[in-house]
Amino acid sequence: MPNRDQQQAGGRIHGRSQHPPASAPASPGGARAPRPAQEDRPAFQAPPAAPRRGARPGPPRVHSTPMFSGPVDAAQALVAHEMAAAAAAAQETAMAGSRELARWRAQGRLLEAKLAALARTSFVPAARISIFVIYFWFGFLKLAGLSPATPLASALTARTIGLQYFPVSFKTLAIFECGLGVLFLIPALTRISVVLLMVHLAVVSSPLVLVASDAWTHPLVPTFEGQYIIKDLALAALAVGILARTRTPARNGRKTAATVSRSWLPALRRRHPA
Repeated sequence: MPNRDQQQAGGRIHGRSQHPPASAPASPGGARAPRPAQEDRPAFQAPPAAPRRGARPGPPRVHSTPMFSGPVDAAQALVAHEMAAAAAAAQETAMAGSRELARWRAQGRLLEAKLAALARTSFVPAARISIFVIYFWFGFLKLAGLSPATPLASALTARTIGLQYFPVSFKTLAIFECGLGVLFLIPALTRISVVLLMVHLAVVSSPLVLVASDAWTHPLVPTFEGQYIIKDLALAALAVGILARTRTPARNGRKTAATVSRSWLPALRRRHPA
């Protein structure tokens, strides 16, 4: 049976030591020492991959030893959890902001719809009252002799029918304006009121052509009186809007032309086909 010296020499020849590890006692009879446990073996690390051709060299890779793998993984997991929580909070804030913006937009559309409905329902009454105030007020000022348009009306009368007719014509114009304002408060007289308003505007706008020296200072530069006349275009547009939104009912016992055409025209076509 070989002695201890021969066993050590044989171990050096074969490339491995016969001494057992300090943690494991030697077996009796000089038998081979047991192999280290799985947890005592060093962790296997794969060799670094060869860099691709033309790729930029990256930072050196640091391999952690098995004893530090646990704390590093826990720290990375904590950082990842915090980043995910921050991203979720930012997404929730963005969604809340978009919901608030959508709510404000819906409120704005609702307010716009309400204002549009109010404008549709109140346009005609407001327009009638506005025309009444303008015409009745300015006509009353002419009757009282306090109208600032008196010099311009006097110049127009002298240029057309004669200055001797100015007092009568001016009073007549004042009464006409007051009556026209009252007519616009009666919906049944809307059509005749609009026609009379257009006639009145044609008369009071004639100084722009007949008395141009008093209505213009330069081409396309009106005087104060000229501006006073040009603003009557707004009154004409207002009257047209009232006429467009006013429905005149047909008289009792009479059919309108559209009703008559719908009633007898199809029967006539059936009797006399083309």
